[in-house]
Amino acid sequence: MVRQLIPEGLAEMVPGPELGALLAGIDIHAVTGADAVEILRARARQLSHEQARLLATMVEVGLCDPDALAGEVARLPESPPYAADEIRAALAWTRRAADREHDFAETLVLRMPAVFTALDTGRICRSKAWVFADLCSDLTPEQTAVVCSRLLPKATRLTTGELAARIKKLAIALDPEWAARRYATAVRERNVIGYLNEDGTATVTGSALPIDEAAVACAHVEELARATKRAGHPGRIGPLRADIYLGLLDGRWQQCTRDQIIADLLSRATRDTDHDVDPVNPAHPDDPMGPPAGGDDSAGGEPTGSASDCDSSDEDVAARGDGAETSMDGAPAAGSPAAAQPARRVGVELRVALSTLLGRDRHPGEVAGWGPVTAEVVRTVALAQLAAEWRYALTDAAGQLLLAGITRRRPHSTTLEDTAGELPPCRGGIVELHLSATLLTELAADPGGCGEWAAVVADVAAQYTQYLRGGWSTQAAQDPTARFAGAVLRRHVQIRDRSCVYPGCRATARSADLDHTRNHDHGGATTGANSGPLCRHDHRLKHLGRWRLHQSAPGHFSWISPLGRAYRMEPRPIINDLPDPRPRPDHADPGLLARPNDGPILERPPPQPDPPLPATPSDPHQPPPS
Repeated sequence: MVRQLIPEGLAEMVPGPELGALLAGIDIHAVTGADAVEILRARARQLSHEQARLLATMVEVGLCDPDALAGEVARLPESPPYAADEIRAALAWTRRAADREHDFAETLVLRMPAVFTALDTGRICRSKAWVFADLCSDLTPEQTAVVCSRLLPKATRLTTGELAARIKKLAIALDPEWAARRYATAVRERNVIGYLNEDGTATVTGSALPIDEAAVACAHVEELARATKRAGHPGRIGPLRADIYLGLLDGRWQQCTRDQIIADLLSRATRDTDHDVDPVNPAHPDDPMGPPAGGDDSAGGEPTGSASDCDSSDEDVAARGDGAETSMDGAPAAGSPAAAQPARRVGVELRVALSTLLGRDRHPGEVAGWGPVTAEVVRTVALAQLAAEWRYALTDAAGQLLLAGITRRRPHSTTLEDTAGELPPCRGGIVELHLSATLLTELAADPGGCGEWAAVVADVAAQYTQYLRGGWSTQAAQDPTARFAGAVLRRHVQIRDRSCVYPGCRATARSADLDHTRNHDHGGATTGANSGPLCRHDHRLKHLGRWRLHQSAPGHFSWISPLGRAYRMEPRPIINDLPDPRPRPDHADPGLLARPNDGPILERPPPQPDPPLPATPSDPHQPPPS
């Protein structure tokens, strides 16, 4: 291949249109390795420049005057509340992402111009600009100027970790009292958070914990894990730590001594941890301490989601467990590891296809607010919540809602009752069953084929028949002049709309406000055709942020932004058309071979890069609703 020579001075070129045109004419496959590195650095500078231009444009969008006349260029002195929502709708971003990017843009452009200039000229990347903006956010302008003057000249060759460490050190040195106050304030806001990982597992972590107590807590988990290993546990140390962490949190060992906890872990090991044994050396799992030795003689003492700001009337119903026919009361005596269970469990909102519970498929279900979970998890959660409120959502062939309601029936079999009997009662929670009218007709015609679910199917079929005889107009019927929706209408709208009806918002409908699309005090009726769930932010956005909302048909929402852009929200299908399984060979995914987690518990995961910006749609201006 003929070598393509790159222009002289490429390494020093300032990013902008000229550099962009030059890079567009280079064939990266026809340059030497050294030249490729220079092109890489040039493209990084150009990317920083374009990201700076994007941030500057976000600031201008936020300052545009929504009261300007047609064709008039007018700006506000400062961005109004909800300014980021225009960005959010135009680029199909989440509210969190739009707020974050707009705040970041205003911080750089308006309050940290030196950092913005460094990004615009390609001297630093976006991630480093983010570090400056984030870690200087609580500093005074004078302190920020000192940090920037000292570190910006060096930032080009510093990693983000190195830069962050230097900024933190400078900040503490600049104001020790403030640093101490900030620490104390943060500890007062300590919390526990959880989220779903891409592989279907969950992460639960504490944030803003006091460092001394956190260190002791980690040492406690570590000591229990090591003691259990020495007592003969065959599993790897990493999963063992996780088991101890969950056991201490969920209350199963609340009345247990340290020795009883270890005994319980050992009793569970043979049936639960066979897959955790080191596949390379099964006789000696990956504990750096070596093979487990006899008993442990060291002394040890006994162990010592997102909140909703909305008012769901179904909470009390779920908390009472109305509709349960299976009693799960009664707690085992404390003191025995086998009997060590929490007195009551907290329920969750589970959404699952009835066909999956019947074993006809292995489609994923959903834990509302967390995300999709496997069929095996779905079945386990459903059977653990026999005392929760059980809903059903009957759909047409396209997966759209036909009928929503509740069932007081539960599956019954010896296996299910034995499973339920081992579990303490749950507090609250919802199990939402999804099935099409076609499947319901098929199941109702063959009750024997439904197994333990026959009673549930019969109940839903009877309600569907009664509903058809009564006419479609009876669905979620109530007094349209009433100020507040009743439980039936509220439940119907929650199931129909699934989540907040602002485009892209994933706040669950159950945690959201039930909003009158046309305000009740302006004559809006309390009906399904004039109701929709709005999370608290988007509820305020509608009433205070100068956004207009229309519902042309039940579940069809149109948002009009203060700048006149229209964004439509169509009804979400209850049941999605999922493809048939296409399993891969057992050896085809090397990513499933996890690295041994035998390092110290304080080991930090590798730092994650700043998330890339979502791509801008090719046509960001969606057509107005027809």
